[in-house]
Amino acid sequence: MKTALELRGIVKKFPHTVALDNVDFDLRYGEIHALLGENGAGKTTLVNIISGVYSADSGEIYLDGKRIVISSPRDAQKLGIVSVSQHPILVDSLTVLENLALALDMSPRDRKFVNELRKVIEGFGIRIDLGKRVWQLSASEKARVEIVKALLRDGKVYIFDEPTSLVGLKDRLTILRVMRQLKDSGKAVLFITHRVDEVFEIADRVTVLRKGKKILTKNVNEVSKSELLEAMFGKSLTDTDVRSMSRKERSSRRGEILIVDDLYVKDDTGRLKVKNISLKVYEGEILGIIGPADSGQRELMEAIARLRDVERGRIVIAGKEVTRLKSSDVRRLGVAYIPDDRLSTGSALTLSVKENLIMRDLDLYSTRLGFYKYDNDRLRSMLLKVGLPEDILDVPCADLSGGMIQRVILARELLNRDVRLVLASYPTQGLDHETTKLVHDMFILLRDKGCSILFTSEDLDEILALSDRIIVMTDGKVVYESDRRDVDVNELREMLA
Repeated sequence: MKTALELRGIVKKFPHTVALDNVDFDLRYGEIHALLGENGAGKTTLVNIISGVYSADSGEIYLDGKRIVISSPRDAQKLGIVSVSQHPILVDSLTVLENLALALDMSPRDRKFVNELRKVIEGFGIRIDLGKRVWQLSASEKARVEIVKALLRDGKVYIFDEPTSLVGLKDRLTILRVMRQLKDSGKAVLFITHRVDEVFEIADRVTVLRKGKKILTKNVNEVSKSELLEAMFGKSLTDTDVRSMSRKERSSRRGEILIVDDLYVKDDTGRLKVKNISLKVYEGEILGIIGPADSGQRELMEAIARLRDVERGRIVIAGKEVTRLKSSDVRRLGVAYIPDDRLSTGSALTLSVKENLIMRDLDLYSTRLGFYKYDNDRLRSMLLKVGLPEDILDVPCADLSGGMIQRVILARELLNRDVRLVLASYPTQGLDHETTKLVHDMFILLRDKGCSILFTSEDLDEILALSDRIIVMTDGKVVYESDRRDVDVNELREMLA
């Protein structure tokens, strides 16, 4: 196969790290080449250099054998390099159609453009509502819009930057199918991921980055899963290390920390997304919620955290009704909240790590005169406990990888004050094995100390490994509930399928 894109000796440095250290990489037409690595390995930096977001400090880039200079994203697009971002870049106030037209410098009333758009949607089998405004879309729907935007550009090289990390199972399968269609049509496809299983599912070749260095490039049929895991983390990891968790068996119920009774909640468009839900979380247990994407999980968690209004029903935390209280009142009851969108909701990217660590607990860091006093020793200790270097307190969160940002959120939510109840929406979504294991270990440690955890996930293995009890949500309703020890896994899989 002919080489489409080649990178030689790419180096990129930031003030606190060497993101890419003399990296070589090549991509061929008619193949899917997976770029694998843990969070912070340098994958996104490499993609940003190819896409024109960053310029390399040194090194060369070749397209079709000719050396090129990519100074901006527009340069990349003109050269036929098309990117599908993990975090869609869309205008919330515009419709899907208006966003797509804007991205291609077209008019949404241009009949030729609209016909071409419908041709792409039908040809790739992507479900999309052109009339919806972006602020009304779920994460999965936004991902579909981003993919359609890329397909409309008709490029040579397609870069998919962790496109499956924030979507549900059906959309993940759609994304993989789109990549196969592009490969079959002779396009060059670069697929960035941290999920080893997806590499074997779809890729022809795989390159592993670790701490900014290229560790290996191999044909997928010539490498084992354990070899890839060792290349990613520098030590031998197994599925057991990542998934298997010790779970205390409960012989009796403890007190109720959370009661949700007959709850009804609407989404941002005014549609009823939570319908007649009642559940209880007991002290010292983990309750896992699983179900199809966009089944009301986000609205349920936001309502409990008091970030969304309740239409009807009752929420009681630690014996106190909180249905009409503010989120700050709930936090003072010992509730921690880890949102599903770590970039726009979970953190303030323009602020430093230090500022993000204290932003939800300003009362703990305020003097009597109202000034903020940073306890740097305490903050550095919090960073070390979540596996982050202690010298990044003054680094803007925007300079961190998604996995590192999630660790900052974990430190802020779980280590600032005593926690009685953790509300976690898809806490490991988009994370590498090591960060996922950190989340799991922290949850189990908290549970064993008597803290309660309510979390949502679309990963059945994770639900089975962590949960003491399991709930299935579909279309805003609880359709299944069971103790983990009584779960029929095959029945559960059929229900989710």
